[in-house]
Amino acid sequence: GEEGGQRRAMRCGGDWSESRRLGAAAEESERRLRDTVQTRDAIVWEADAATFQFTFVSQRAEDFLGYPIGQWTSQPDFWANHIHPEDRAETLAYRLREVETGRDYEVEYRMRAADGRVTWLRDIVRLVRDSSETVVRLRGVTVDINERRRAPEGVLASEAKNSTLFEGVPGGVCAPPPAGLGLADT
Repeated sequence: GEEGGQRRAMRCGGDWSESRRLGAAAEESERRLRDTVQTRDAIVWEADAATFQFTFVSQRAEDFLGYPIGQWTSQPDFWANHIHPEDRAETLAYRLREVETGRDYEVEYRMRAADGRVTWLRDIVRLVRDSSETVVRLRGVTVDINERRRAPEGVLASEAKNSTLFEGVPGGVCAPPPAGLGLADT
């Protein structure tokens, strides 16, 4: 009897050690995930698939756009109400269509920041399904794409500026060929 009792106590003690080890590993894993989510140059978020209301938004949302996280998660139409008016209807219709058809999606749109500036964003969204394959959540990453979207605007503006510089020059602009090309002087 006593030997069996000791075995049970030892087994139970071993279980506690394993439980503590697993708990510590889970805490470390959670800390790493939290650090990764909060330090990425992207907004990580999750939303209810039926209402589209955010249930989680990483701190980067406030850093990028200036709105407190509480507004994102407490106001059902927060995201929709801050999309640029020219992009709103198309962006919302696209999101709804993709969720209804059960497809992950990506979408680009402009959003107004708390300080009034307009910024280009890209959402990369994965649909989360329950055991019956019903879409229950949207998980996404939102990245700032201002540089990429504004680069063509800058090129076009530069080309327009340069073309107006030379419009008033009669006969255009001529320059002698560089020396060493073997072109004879005429």
